[in-house]
Amino acid sequence: MRIYHNPVMVQEVLNCLDFKNFEDLGVIIDCTLGSGGHSEAILKFAKSIGKKIKILAVDLDCEGIAIAKKRLKDNLDSMIIRQGNFSQISNIAKENGLNKVEAVLFDLGLSSLHLEKSMRGFSFRQDAILDMRFDRNQTVSASNVVNQESENVLKNIIRDFGEEPRAAVIANFIVKNRPILSTLKLAAIITRAKKSYRYKRIHPATQTFQALRMHVNNELNNINLGLKQAISLLKKTGKIIVISYHSIEDRLVKNILFEETRECICPRDILECVCEHSPSLRLVFRKVLKPSIEEVNENRRSRSAKLRVAERI
Repeated sequence: MRIYHNPVMVQEVLNCLDFKNFEDLGVIIDCTLGSGGHSEAILKFAKSIGKKIKILAVDLDCEGIAIAKKRLKDNLDSMIIRQGNFSQISNIAKENGLNKVEAVLFDLGLSSLHLEKSMRGFSFRQDAILDMRFDRNQTVSASNVVNQESENVLKNIIRDFGEEPRAAVIANFIVKNRPILSTLKLAAIITRAKKSYRYKRIHPATQTFQALRMHVNNELNNINLGLKQAISLLKKTGKIIVISYHSIEDRLVKNILFEETRECICPRDILECVCEHSPSLRLVFRKVLKPSIEEVNENRRSRSAKLRVAERI
């Protein structure tokens, strides 16, 4: 098992960071530290061009933080590492004496650590107790949701967070086969529920596992809160860089960034603007950036990555 996973779209992230305009000891916030890949690459590049920077790195997962500290052991004097939820990034920044920063990075993907550690219960490719919590101090796990929620609630979770067309059938099979305590049992039940559903590219349990993980960790709400707070932390010309991996996340990111570029956010049926909204961002790229073919060939987990970047105005 690899200890450190390869971070996605590193060169694109570095290209988006406008190092020449950084203040002395400019601050970057890495809201999703993971095993430290992006932070390591940013520090290495900054050093190569003679720029001194500081990175505030945040992650919910204590296990991931421990691994990142080992990876970054030679650069810890340039790091502030905190365990926490990026939905509270304003408070975390304030607690560490930070006001305006040069850039904020979000890598919203599930790390290799989560997929490869069977005991975390994120993957349907190896057996484990259903868990899926990023923060293991959190009370609610995937097991609680699968075994305690009503069929209708399960259907809504699977449909809304997984965009699963057979959500109702899967929810029905789950309820009929309770208790479900392991990842492989849940995956087998989902596969049986989708027996008449033709699939080629992905495992039949992919969308349901995604939906449960997003629900358990309140991911969309956290992304919404984290992005809006990150925008407020940026200095003028500061960059917000977001890598997402599926359509629900990317749609949310796109809508938030686009809204912050608009002069008016009033509903379309209002003839005269009353919102008094002022744009706070400029999109650096109108279209989403995707990984190169070479990167996808080297790292299959990058194939669904989408990067968006905007600049504070």
